[in-house]
Amino acid sequence: MERADLLTLTASEMTVLIGGLRVLNVTWGQLSLGVLTDQPQALTNDFFVNLLDMEVNWQQAANGQYEGRDRWTDEVDRNGS
Repeated sequence: MERADLLTLTASEMTVLIGGLRVLNVTWGQLSLGVLTDQPQALTNDFFVNLLDMEVNWQQAANGQYEGRDRWTDEVDRNGS
């Protein structure tokens, strides 16, 4: 059994938990990969706003991570895992 299952959270509750942990920069090795906010350590909804931003096109990178590219300039704007 997976430990996350022991929390007995709904899918919505798990989504909020993961997003909140990312915004608070609770990540492996304190990497900024996937934090998706300009205000780390502040509990805001920036993670979800930036993740769902329609001006960002998410593509899988060669290293198994994801790059968020600006739809107009094609420059890498964000990184995620």
